[in-house]
Amino acid sequence: SYYATLSPDGKSVLFIGKETGHTEIYELDLSTGHLKQLTSLEKELGSPEISPDNKFITFTARSGKSAAEVWIMNRDGSDPHKFYASSNQEAHDPTWSPDGTQILFAMGRGENNKLYIMGLDGHDPQLVNDSIDTRGRSDWSSGGLITFDMGSPFQHDVYLMKTDGSSLNKFSDGNNAQGASFSPDGQWIAFTAYTDVVN
Repeated sequence: SYYATLSPDGKSVLFIGKETGHTEIYELDLSTGHLKQLTSLEKELGSPEISPDNKFITFTARSGKSAAEVWIMNRDGSDPHKFYASSNQEAHDPTWSPDGTQILFAMGRGENNKLYIMGLDGHDPQLVNDSIDTRGRSDWSSGGLITFDMGSPFQHDVYLMKTDGSSLNKFSDGNNAQGASFSPDGQWIAFTAYTDVVN
């Protein structure tokens, strides 16, 4: 199981599981422990995230050797459909804007990706900042900031910028910092980092 993400109300967790032999999206009720399978797409799925209004879920999907695409479905798992795809680039890690009207995602090849913002019409994603080269994961704060990580292999740092791509600044300093995520109030950033352990 992987790509775990909390629902906006904090009552359940979405994640990708392979209980059927295929990667599908599941929801775990934190109070009852009840597990519900939301998709039966038999594709390679990733990065599910619930919209702030709790009405939709965005995620990535790939069929065979085709490029990964951004998909969207209703909160209960109904009507899953392709939202955006590029014929020659992979889409990664879609995340919602705080007001739920846009989706931020990475697109590129392998470890080399740019960040794009797209409205809910699913057309014409806008490049955020051409100097970015990231593996994918990003987050969007209520204060109008985007955080993500980039750098050479095993030398990533966490960066911050405004949603228009301006004011790009490095936030961490070494230790291969990755996987940045804002607190709900946008005042804190959680991320992983490598630490030397001396016995």
